[in-house]
Amino acid sequence: MENLFEPVVPAKKLNSNFNLVKQNVGYEPARRMLEKVYGEFENIDGNFLL
Repeated sequence: MENLFEPVVPAKKLNSNFNLVKQNVGYEPARRMLEKVYGEFENIDGNFLL
């Protein structure tokens, strides 16, 4: 599984909300939940995340 929170664009192009969820310790439960769902998601056509 790829890391859902591993940036694929330069840092200056990252959405501020992405950075907030990625870096803020208060969002750790949300990160864990999102990573779990992402890990179980069947990406049939390879276009879920670019």
